[in-house]
Amino acid sequence: PAETSSFPSKPFNFDIAPVIRENVGKDIEISIKPVWIYPPFKTVAIYTVIAIAAIALLFLGWKLFKRVRREIQLMRMSPKERALEELAELLAKDLVTKNLVKEFYVELTMIVRRYIERAHTIRAPEQTTEEFLGAVSHDQRFSIETITRLRTFLEAADLVKFAAYHPESDAISRATATARDY
Repeated sequence: PAETSSFPSKPFNFDIAPVIRENVGKDIEISIKPVWIYPPFKTVAIYTVIAIAAIALLFLGWKLFKRVRREIQLMRMSPKERALEELAELLAKDLVTKNLVKEFYVELTMIVRRYIERAHTIRAPEQTTEEFLGAVSHDQRFSIETITRLRTFLEAADLVKFAAYHPESDAISRATATARDY
């Protein structure tokens, strides 16, 4: 009835193994084998999501650590070392053989401009070629020969970048050598 604190349930039948008269005085060894109960799907899904999130966080942390370490290494390099490192990375991309000459020249000129900005504190990457050459011509740290070489290099690069000029391979190697020498 509802007044009591009990409720009806299905009856359980427990079978008792028959006692064999021969084993009455001896210890009876009962081997109980555990039964694996599978966890619910929701629990497995939660643990899987947690494991995937932990792996993703570790991966992102590792990538962030590598990026910060790389940035620290770059900051410790001299402007020349850093420019040569960037040039080596550009050459490793092998853009010329992939027929991406324009992208190659854009990156090559940016390497030279960033080097000039780091070494001489001239805002080269934000200026046009004419503005940059005008700023350099008033700077006493640049010789006339250097200005002439920079003018030739940057004007040839501007032809490739803006006039769809496709240079020959020896012109590309000369531009790379000029950037490396400078």
